[in-house]
Amino acid sequence: MTHRRIARIVLAVLLAASPAAAHRSSSPQCFTNPPARNSEGPPEVDGFWEEIIDLDVEAIHAIHLPTGKILVWGYNVGAVAPEIRGRLFDPNTNVSVDRNLPTASFCGGHTHLPDGKVIIAGGLGRGASVSVLYDPFADTFSAPISLYAGRYYPTLTTLADGRVFTASGTGQRSSTPEVFDHLTNTWSPLGCDPFNPTVCRGARNRLHFYTRTSQAPDGRLFTVPASRLLYAFTFDLDSETWIQHSIGTGNRGKMIPAPAVYYADGKMLRAGGDFYGPSSKATAEASIIEFPDSLAPSYRTIAPMAYARNRNNLTLLADGTVLATGGIRNAPCTGPADPHVYHPELFDPVSETWETLGPMQQDRVYHSTALLLRDGSIMVAGGELKHTTAQIFHPPYLFKGPRPVITSAPAAVDLAPATFDVFTPDAANVAQVNLLRLGAVTHAYDENQRIVRLNFLASAGKVTVDGPASNYDAPPGYYMLFLISADGVPSVSEYVRVKSAEWP
Repeated sequence: MTHRRIARIVLAVLLAASPAAAHRSSSPQCFTNPPARNSEGPPEVDGFWEEIIDLDVEAIHAIHLPTGKILVWGYNVGAVAPEIRGRLFDPNTNVSVDRNLPTASFCGGHTHLPDGKVIIAGGLGRGASVSVLYDPFADTFSAPISLYAGRYYPTLTTLADGRVFTASGTGQRSSTPEVFDHLTNTWSPLGCDPFNPTVCRGARNRLHFYTRTSQAPDGRLFTVPASRLLYAFTFDLDSETWIQHSIGTGNRGKMIPAPAVYYADGKMLRAGGDFYGPSSKATAEASIIEFPDSLAPSYRTIAPMAYARNRNNLTLLADGTVLATGGIRNAPCTGPADPHVYHPELFDPVSETWETLGPMQQDRVYHSTALLLRDGSIMVAGGELKHTTAQIFHPPYLFKGPRPVITSAPAAVDLAPATFDVFTPDAANVAQVNLLRLGAVTHAYDENQRIVRLNFLASAGKVTVDGPASNYDAPPGYYMLFLISADGVPSVSEYVRVKSAEWP
């Protein structure tokens, strides 16, 4: 972190320590204007919002890079005709520069590859059938790489072996899943006829937009719908077959669409609504799907959020809690009241309950994004109507006490039984060592975020940490390594590359 970034956080603490207005009422409110910044409670209770900044582009897509910068893109708001425009944002300085993409990647999918590159696939029209690689270290884009299918609104899922799976989106042949090989930089369709490899119909499934897809601990892919009432499915990579599940609360066991996050091994949290259309479909409902055995997933409802929301984001924090931000609703707002939801809510995975935090100052709805940053804060950005702004939120855990300090950490780590040392003067006060995968979010879904909780042993001046158990727990690629104190305060993280079991 730069001195400017540290100074900004110190200033935030000082400002937040000043007398605050009376805390909000226990029942959700509607507003005629956004609430004043940091006006409802102290930062150790409500967190702290920095001032709004301008990115000069609507951040419909946002990707956290292992350089510490954020790649964002969306429509060029000032253009007469739709035009894709990107920016490279540095959260240390709040400075962004143009970084336009070579393909029509608006409403495409994206994920991180094992070497730190980002793959961006599909996009505008009936579904673009091209992808491109971005190298954040060289700051360059590759030549276009053809997909088998055209894909508009696809989900890309990084697998345990480093390949990338996609099966969703709309476009020609998009019902056929395909896999990207990061070693050869090629896409290959699945379910093809062994006697006629150009015919690939054996694994077709119409999954629609941005499915919530995760690789389960058993190696299969588990997916639930977004935007439409559809079934949950499991895809077996070995047999290249789909298994349908009727576990939802919708008609005939279909799943009601919702934002989702893979927040623990074999567990998906879903909260709020993900409906295209009126905000009257906003909901405060929350649920958990467990799928350690992806052939027998279970579904249960949990305590609802305080606010009904539609098109909100769910973001994993450094300690494994989940932050819900943004969204829109109608009821109980009527007349001139503002239907946007400004208050974030924090999900505790142990108690499975929600806590309402201090409000943001810009509405964040459809086309908004939210990313965990290296220092444990959250950047929220984008959203209709053509918001080119971002705002950084410091959650309450950053105000609970002193941060642990990492003085040295390895650039890359092997899987268990290998161990690695993280040097810190605060070893005796370390309660958790967590890996958080770098974010890549669009349309209320971070396609591969996850937390990996690591075992460790503290000694003088360091903690000795067990590597991840497998690449099913931690797919190969870059993560933020956080130390969490006994008071629950995260360190500033270090970027660490988790190696593959199959290649260095």
